[in-house]
Amino acid sequence: MSDPLADRQRLRSAAYVDDTKLAARQAIYRFAERPWPSDGGRVLGAVTLRGDEVVVDVGCGNGNDIRDLQRSGFGGTILGLDLSVGMLATVAPLGVPLANADAATLPLREGAADVALAMHMLYHCPDIAATVAELRRVVRRDGTLVVSTNSRAHFHELRAHWTASLSEASGIAIDPWQSAAERFSLEDAPAVLAASFEDVRLERTDNRLLVPSVEPVVAYVESTRDLSGHDVTDEVWAAAIELLRAQVESVIAEDGALELTVVKGVLVAR
Repeated sequence: MSDPLADRQRLRSAAYVDDTKLAARQAIYRFAERPWPSDGGRVLGAVTLRGDEVVVDVGCGNGNDIRDLQRSGFGGTILGLDLSVGMLATVAPLGVPLANADAATLPLREGAADVALAMHMLYHCPDIAATVAELRRVVRRDGTLVVSTNSRAHFHELRAHWTASLSEASGIAIDPWQSAAERFSLEDAPAVLAASFEDVRLERTDNRLLVPSVEPVVAYVESTRDLSGHDVTDEVWAAAIELLRAQVESVIAEDGALELTVVKGVLVAR
């Protein structure tokens, strides 16, 4: 069985056929205990731009980083690339040039970008080191690559709840939720980027979510099914969801919210 996190057909036709599932995962972060930086978003929180650069957002998803740049008044050129045509359709209203492309073989000349973004997407690449080398090719020699990913500790509480629920529902002890950080973690990322870039700087973000109701948690887990490392029947999945719902409701009833650890970061490579 191919790795579902890097299965190109599964990513295009199921996990990211549109932005519905990605948006469900993004939505849970509204319960952050400490507000996220708002000035320019995570990209401009990590790098300073003149405002006339060529920025290529590789794996742009539903365009949140592009929106942040536009809201900041950035006046340069932004190009969005994504493996999924459906995802690109959600970005089209932003009015930036878009291209359907695989990060492993970018349709760009050498040194085309002043800045390349690879935000929470390298874990979907079959050969991560080769993809980073491809990003090095399209970033000009004194340009910048900005990468983001999660720590292995990210959401460990939810992983434990879901593992217990699906194991009980299936009747066997399994680890049903393959974390993307197992393929490309915050802990491993500096060394991976250093193989292609001379200077790598990491800015880590620690936070926590206090989720006051069960539905955002269920929506988050439901959105991960196409990326799961295990295939189970619809009946087992539905039973596991109900078990998860009961677990989370019990925690919320006792503590007032489900607490989830957030550990993620942005790396700047030059």
